[in-house]
Amino acid sequence: MPRRPGVGRKNGHWYSEAGGKPRYFGKIVDTSKAEAMSRLWKALADDDKGPDMALSAHDPEPTPKAESQGAPSPAPASVGVSSQEPQGPTWEALTDAYLSWIEANRSGALHREARRHLGRWNEAHGERPVASIRGDDLEAFRETLLAQGHARMYVQKHATTIKACVNRGIRLRLLPKGFKPFDGIEGLRIPPKALLESDLPTAEEVRALIAHAKPEFGAMLKVYYHTGARTHELIEARAGDYQAKARSLVLTKHKRSSTLREYRPRSILLNDEACSIVEARCRGREPGALIFPNRAGNAFTSCLLGDMFARLRSKAGVREHITIYSLMHLWISEMLMAGHDALIVARMAGTSVKMIEQVYGHFRHRALADAQATLDRARGRV
Repeated sequence: MPRRPGVGRKNGHWYSEAGGKPRYFGKIVDTSKAEAMSRLWKALADDDKGPDMALSAHDPEPTPKAESQGAPSPAPASVGVSSQEPQGPTWEALTDAYLSWIEANRSGALHREARRHLGRWNEAHGERPVASIRGDDLEAFRETLLAQGHARMYVQKHATTIKACVNRGIRLRLLPKGFKPFDGIEGLRIPPKALLESDLPTAEEVRALIAHAKPEFGAMLKVYYHTGARTHELIEARAGDYQAKARSLVLTKHKRSSTLREYRPRSILLNDEACSIVEARCRGREPGALIFPNRAGNAFTSCLLGDMFARLRSKAGVREHITIYSLMHLWISEMLMAGHDALIVARMAGTSVKMIEQVYGHFRHRALADAQATLDRARGRV
């Protein structure tokens, strides 16, 4: 049975000798295998139309007739690769493909974070072929970040992004299926740290932050405080996300939109004060308008917002470890201390029950106090 024509990888390009002609059908980084196959079939169809038909328009350079009758010709000089084994895409090319995929399928916050992590990695390895990278390179990169004073958790996030980039490259067929350069590299050990009441903002600190903030920023902080929203959720929220009757912000694209087994939008419930603030800022605006834009009318970046909060924190005399994200910690903790079920709190916070139990479970004072009171009453009858 004759072999079905197909394309293979050679010198960083899709290549085939089907029809007795060595031909290239586009760079692997820029062209999917399906597109290369489509070009091959078109070239074969053109061959059938007559012997004088030119080679595929997608060849890097036409191959002379005399060469096509003998052994396959090497990659043309214009391709810019040697006759050695193909090296595949560089890290810069793989990064571009990965970030394009994230931008189309994940949140804007994740895209910015991945771009920042891979940007640091590519400063050292961007021009290297991905196939030349080894586990020692990743370990050296982590040690460099630690030596620069970055937290272990922050460094580990960089490593996770780099590994995810490789895995996505395999799924996009830019890298071979069995490529595992970081196999066996253990993650950094992160010492567990319990979230204590002393880590949370006090009522006095919350009041001081809002009192010292400019009106626009103060209104934003009030919504963070009343809703427990993540930092990126409010800076990306649009007027069309506000649902007046439901008194909520409904985000269709959010942190867990691609990981939930059954998709559901992220719903941020608004109490009276938060609803009043959001409604006033959405009134008369186009659905695509940002609810909390910066001075230039664009979306805040997490870094810019963090810098603004740091200046405000210093002005208000608030402890240095308090961040905007601390307001989410405070909201979840106080919801649990008020006796609300972990499942309800997880749904409202847009996270999992497992995460609530692991990080905040010790704040469930009401249920524990009720259990102790029941035991005390029973013992009182002894």
